[in-house]
Amino acid sequence: MRWLGHYYELFDRLDRWSRQQTRIEMWERAAKYYIPAYHGSWVNFTRLVHNETINSGQVPIFGPVEFPGRIPTRSEALGNTFLPPSCEPSALQPDPDPVLSRCGVGEPADLITLNPLFDPDASGWVFEADVTGYPLDLPIPPRRTSIVTASRLSRRLLSVMHEETFRHGHAMFVEMFPASVALHHGLKAVYAPHPVYVDRAWDVASVDQAFNGGRGKTTSGPGSPFGLRNEHNHKGTTWYYHSEFAGLLWRRWLGYAQVDGRVWTTEVYEDGDDGGLGGSRNRGGGELRGGIGEESRPGSTGRMCLRSMLLHPIKWEHPNDPM
Repeated sequence: MRWLGHYYELFDRLDRWSRQQTRIEMWERAAKYYIPAYHGSWVNFTRLVHNETINSGQVPIFGPVEFPGRIPTRSEALGNTFLPPSCEPSALQPDPDPVLSRCGVGEPADLITLNPLFDPDASGWVFEADVTGYPLDLPIPPRRTSIVTASRLSRRLLSVMHEETFRHGHAMFVEMFPASVALHHGLKAVYAPHPVYVDRAWDVASVDQAFNGGRGKTTSGPGSPFGLRNEHNHKGTTWYYHSEFAGLLWRRWLGYAQVDGRVWTTEVYEDGDDGGLGGSRNRGGGELRGGIGEESRPGSTGRMCLRSMLLHPIKWEHPNDPM
């Protein structure tokens, strides 16, 4: 994982943004990719998710989720709740407007993820049923997942996860357990949108169709972009566990020549020179671009200049690094 920018800026903005998010329909917003060029402002996006949720007939998730076999934490058994005072019934209005609601605003998020929090049930994600220790004679508990194991977890979320594990033997796949525990016990969880780029000029409506093509125009359920049939679309993005574009862009930004394509094989020249590609070649015959030669030519734009963004995964950097 790499960040083009200052890490303080990244962590500070993630924290400040997440504190300002209301708990009203937070799970519904978190299940959908926010595409500014398509959805407009965050207020427009919030309204869109609200209308889609109402029109679908779904009841928005709020607070702890009940399901067969759910065991409260020791704190919950004593009558405590993870909901803040701003979410008490007396503070809520009927059918609260998520744009105006103060429920949870100012509250630090227990979980901040960098990809949507989607419902893996029937999504085609390979680990959707990877749960351990829950009663086999009961339905599998409701779950949420965020792919890429990079997130911020609060101490109280870690404590609840610990209690679920040591008291009850409950566990799930690593990308699913934190979000699912937050869902079960009513902790604050948000997906923080950040700049993600693709390696070609897609029509924005097509981007939305590909990445929000799941149940109810989200990333959940059948049609999820995280299912085995669809996740190839992430190969051309700057943030996904098996992205091919992220490493290319990072090495090009560092000043190494790269081919302008993403289908790789390993090829070693007799003289040991690989053109700054770290031993990789493009089977599709892409053009070698960048590097000191091109960036130093008269009329060149020079070194690549990019805005702050997250890149993942970066498997190697210098041409001589092992792949």
